[in-house]
Amino acid sequence: MSRENYKNQKAFTLIELLVVISIIGLISSIVLVSVKSARDRARISAGLQFAASVHHAVGDEAVGVWDFDEPAGATSFRDYSGYNNNGSCSGASCPTAGITNTPSGKGFSLGFNGSNYVNVPHSNSLNITRDITVAVWIYKTTNHTGVLVTKRNGTQNYQFSIMTNNTIQLCSTTSCMYSNSVLTNNEWQHIVATRSINTINSINTINFYRNGAFAGTATATGLPSTNTNNLSIGSRNGVDIFFVGFLDDVRIYANALTKAQVEALYAEGLEKYNLAQSP
Repeated sequence: MSRENYKNQKAFTLIELLVVISIIGLISSIVLVSVKSARDRARISAGLQFAASVHHAVGDEAVGVWDFDEPAGATSFRDYSGYNNNGSCSGASCPTAGITNTPSGKGFSLGFNGSNYVNVPHSNSLNITRDITVAVWIYKTTNHTGVLVTKRNGTQNYQFSIMTNNTIQLCSTTSCMYSNSVLTNNEWQHIVATRSINTINSINTINFYRNGAFAGTATATGLPSTNTNNLSIGSRNGVDIFFVGFLDDVRIYANALTKAQVEALYAEGLEKYNLAQSP
């Protein structure tokens, strides 16, 4: 082989090598994009599967599910539990719908100014005299006592409130029980109270949670009784003890959720969970 032919063959081999390297780089980039897309699809799928599992875990006994995703100007608020416990308001008593400040950064919440509330007509499905769970996302700006959800008449049924000392309150029978002092201002918090009743000795066990974490327990004695009161969200029967701030995803279950179910319910409202559902 001549010296000139050797040089030409060597140059050609280097060009081939550069071409091969370019092809490998292109293939690698395609593979990486495909892997990333597959991972995104897996993440989205996992999020949707988690959503289904949350609904299956805690949705079977839901008797009131108010998402408050209605737009500005709304005066009626749909119940998604299937029991048709829709809420409404009128005139100056209407909270402000269409608030974009929400726990997840998506949808809407409902704004309460200290003189308005949502009225839900009486129904047997809301007349819960045994185990119950009440869960609410709240955003309060000041320390105050405000009723979040109530179907209470004297010592009958239930009332779920926040207190000036930053505790959570659940009234059951003749007693009101309180959580540890856990609430803060100017941030979204998911608060839950569960009531389990031993029908043999009439002991009510109340557990409280904030953001999925245990926040205290208390006990009371007695069996709650029914009434024909409407259910109020944001005040005590539209008369007093009004809440000030924003509410979202108000839920009532006719069973006492476990800690794991409360954690799942809290996770449902987190921004990460909502992002997991986004395409």
